[in-house]
Amino acid sequence: MNKSVIIGPVGYERLFPESVKQLEESGYDVILNPGNGPITVEHLNQYGSQCHAIIAGLEPWDEQRMALVPKCRIIAKCGAGLDSIDVKTARKRGIRVTSAVGKNANAVAELTVALMLDLIRGVSHSTRLLRHGRRVLHSGYELSGMTVGIIGWGNIGRLVARRLSGFDVRFVVFDPAITGPVPGVTLALSIEALVKASDVVTLHTPLTEHTAHMINSELLEHFKPNAYLINTARGGLIDEDALANALDNKKLAGAGLDVLVDEITPGSSRLIGRPDVVISPHLGAETWDAYRAVGDQNVEDILTTLGSPRMHKESK
Repeated sequence: MNKSVIIGPVGYERLFPESVKQLEESGYDVILNPGNGPITVEHLNQYGSQCHAIIAGLEPWDEQRMALVPKCRIIAKCGAGLDSIDVKTARKRGIRVTSAVGKNANAVAELTVALMLDLIRGVSHSTRLLRHGRRVLHSGYELSGMTVGIIGWGNIGRLVARRLSGFDVRFVVFDPAITGPVPGVTLALSIEALVKASDVVTLHTPLTEHTAHMINSELLEHFKPNAYLINTARGGLIDEDALANALDNKKLAGAGLDVLVDEITPGSSRLIGRPDVVISPHLGAETWDAYRAVGDQNVEDILTTLGSPRMHKESK
């Protein structure tokens, strides 16, 4: 029996055809997600016993799900964030956990800039009105001359600064991991200090127990009333009810979000449908360029960990 790889992301065979082809040519059976959402426990009950590797999407990988894949030796995340994977449990079970860190960073950085421009110029809102027969000339603002606060100075945060460098903006950065001066940016001593100084605040930090709801009612009090918040990282970084309340009370001007706390049933969020909020359905990594880079990394991690079953057979 061939080794098998369970694929988590919906439509993976369409978005990552070269990765599927490479796995199959290497001798793996590829088991695709048959549904329209995260892999179900029922699916794992059916195929998990023969699974040797997983390419993980948004579905959670906890003790219960890992117990259903006893032969699994690697979970390769189709993306960068590992917040949906219980890494400690995986290690205890002898499962290697990898991610495609940096492979979709440019795609996310470019979408971050797109959300900023859309939000401050009112593009999406004006377009919606026009579709309903209302021609409203929204008076927006120019990004040039603004101060952009970047929370998180990793691959994406740094790329956002590079992509914005031609807009003549000033940068304020907060990241506890920074130990020395950073050319071209001002380092903030706290998130509160960054928020107070910024016209646009953009989040590029992992979701952890320490960063969950980092944007809360207390911090929102420090925003400029004409400031904007951008989040292309993880929905859990923001207390959505607190943000909705702040927008209602004109504590800030608007928000551009590519992520929500509940991305499976997003209609439950109070932020949906607001004219002062631009929301995209987690499009950050959705470019063909990023697909290829992430897929290549996932396959490389699986082959490095497990080898090629076909090569093994041919060597006998």
